[in-house]
Amino acid sequence: MAAPALRFLVVDPLQGVRQFAQRLLGGFGFAPEQLRFAATPAEALQQAEGWAPDFLCTDAFAKQTPDGLELYAQLRARHPHCRLGLTGFELSPELKARAQALNAQFVLAKPFSPEQLRDTLQASLDWMARERPELAARLAQQSQGRLDARAGRRIELPPMPLPKPFKPGEWVQHGGQRRKIAAVVIRHGEQLLQLEGVAGFVPADKVSR
Repeated sequence: MAAPALRFLVVDPLQGVRQFAQRLLGGFGFAPEQLRFAATPAEALQQAEGWAPDFLCTDAFAKQTPDGLELYAQLRARHPHCRLGLTGFELSPELKARAQALNAQFVLAKPFSPEQLRDTLQASLDWMARERPELAARLAQQSQGRLDARAGRRIELPPMPLPKPFKPGEWVQHGGQRRKIAAVVIRHGEQLLQLEGVAGFVPADKVSR
C-alpha cells in the first residue's frame, strides 16, 4: 500500500509569499494536491476541514484572533503529527517563547530572502525525517528523491522572487501616478504604505515599483 501523501498548509497575508511557497514546494517535488494556501487563520481552518496537514507554515498574525500560534494549536488538537513553521514581521520575545513551547520547527523573521526560506524549510523537513523514521521514506519518495537526506541535495530556487519590502522615501506607481512613500506600517502581517498626496494607507500589493 502506498504511503499517504504529505500535506502542507501555508498561511500568509501576502500573495507574493504564498505564490513563492507554492513554487518552492513544487520544486521540492510535491504535487499541487498536497499543497493548500490561505490568507488568514480563519480561512486556513476552513481549508483544513477534512484535510490533515503534516506541516503548517504560517505568519504570526500577531494582532489577530486567532493568531498563527492559536491556529496551530487548533490544528494540532485534530492532527497531533502536524509540525509548525512560523514567520512574521513582528516577532516579540513573548511570541517566540510561545512558538518554542509549541516545538516550532523554525521561527523566521520577515523580510527574509528566498535562500533563507528555501534553506530553513529544507532543514525543517530533514529534521522531521530524522525525528520520524517512517517519514524519511515518504519524503524521499514523494519528492522524487529531491528530499532524500542521504543524497545531500539542495533544491534549486524557483524563478519567482519573494516580494521585496518597501521603504520610506522609495518612489512607486499608484493609480497611474508616481508617488513617494512617506511611511510603511505592518498591520496583521501586511505591509501598508502611506503615500504622499494619498489619504489613508494603501496595501503594498496595490502599488508597483
